[in-house]
Amino acid sequence: MRRGKIIAMRDTQATVLEQGTKRTWKLPCLAMQGYTEVERRTEQAP
Repeated sequence: MRRGKIIAMRDTQATVLEQGTKRTWKLPCLAMQGYTEVERRTEQAP
């Protein structure tokens, strides 16, 4: 597993900056679209 931070989002991809190496990764992000804060809270509810 690697740690990173999303630094850019486009329609179909996210650019992630990997911690430590400072390498960037471009990843498909269709699964992240439409995921709202309300849905996230509902998932985490007991």
